[in-house]
Amino acid sequence: MRLNLIILLLITAFKAYSQNQPYELIKNCSHSVAMVGDDIEFSFYAKNNSNSKIVVPGMKSSARGIDDVLTHKFEIFNETGTRINKVWRCGIGGKDRRILSGIVVKPGDSVLLVKKTFQANVAGVYKVNYLFDFHPNNGLKPNPSPETYKKMFFQESFFLEVKKLDFNFEVKKIRITSEELWVAPIYKSLGEAKKNPSKVYRLHLKDPTQEEIGQLSKFSNLQDLSLQGGSVDSLPYDLFELNFRSLHLGINVKKGINFPKAIQNSKGLEILSVRASSQLNLSGFEGGVFSDLKTVSINASYAPPLKIIFPVETMISIERISITAKIIDALPSDFSNCRSLTQFYVSAKRIDYPNELILPYVQNIALSGNITNILPNLSKCEKLEQLHLLKAKITELPTNVLQIPNLKEILIKKEVAKNEVIKQLKKRGVEIIKR
Repeated sequence: MRLNLIILLLITAFKAYSQNQPYELIKNCSHSVAMVGDDIEFSFYAKNNSNSKIVVPGMKSSARGIDDVLTHKFEIFNETGTRINKVWRCGIGGKDRRILSGIVVKPGDSVLLVKKTFQANVAGVYKVNYLFDFHPNNGLKPNPSPETYKKMFFQESFFLEVKKLDFNFEVKKIRITSEELWVAPIYKSLGEAKKNPSKVYRLHLKDPTQEEIGQLSKFSNLQDLSLQGGSVDSLPYDLFELNFRSLHLGINVKKGINFPKAIQNSKGLEILSVRASSQLNLSGFEGGVFSDLKTVSINASYAPPLKIIFPVETMISIERISITAKIIDALPSDFSNCRSLTQFYVSAKRIDYPNELILPYVQNIALSGNITNILPNLSKCEKLEQLHLLKAKITELPTNVLQIPNLKEILIKKEVAKNEVIKQLKKRGVEIIKR
């Protein structure tokens, strides 16, 4: 009974204190009910309800001996009570001592305390907590007047419902040109995309779920897809049946990325960018025709040995090839049909180079590998001007470098020994840059 009385007195005192504050907390949420994948924006403001100006604490440079305490915390919890966001928290004191600058707020005006964006990838009811607690130090110099610089305390908790997306919609088949594609709007959530599915040509998702990826093939007009961050088990086969012009896969796929033959449906593919942390299988490209492909970028630094299987004989528009892997077991040797290829970068801890690399139109080549002094013959790289060997673990330049007809610059590690090859290159006017 006595405990209940104490709790009641505390609640009454807190309410009385809150009502006497010259300011109030104003909460804004971009959605009353959100859909999975929506970007939900939260913002909190302090409004001055008094007849005189007030000062809201704001942080600036650190100073010793100031013990004002500001706790600023924003948390989101799922239905099981697990916090699912990185806590946005700022506490002043201890190692993080700082002085507070005063933000002057006129009567009736508001000042933004915090703005945060959150994307819910799972349906459910989420709890949002926000805390702003400031205790000014009486010894603060210069010490603002007590009327304008007071203790400020806000605490707000509320619930937000996130509903599951309904993918029962029809798409009118439309194919737009490459020029039209790059000026089309980019959708960044499936919630927004499903409102107008026939006009979803570009979709860029961050941290998509397995369920979301399973619905992507329903957007049959999709030509530019980017999946960045997050982790899923696999990519569905029907995803590769879409006719892509641009495909960016920067997502962790636990069972590996296996390109099926269906990728050859994307005859207009212009940009391919893949980051793989597990197995990467490119065999689906073999035998295809990719005459519009301009850029290939592959990062498989943590994947098993990689075989680069591309139909380079059909890649007549390719301009840039960049491949980073742990081990490269196979690499095409003849790029004679790649008349637009000017940049060729290959980096790995170990590369099984072909005896010869034929890159007649390339101006910049970067190679690496850990097989001492083993580099492919580059004598048929007639337009090669810059050779980048900073990642090649060679002790000295091999003699086949002398066979590059128009070489102007070569970059090597400073540990590479000076030998007859370097002397001959200098006589030809080739610039040797050591780093």
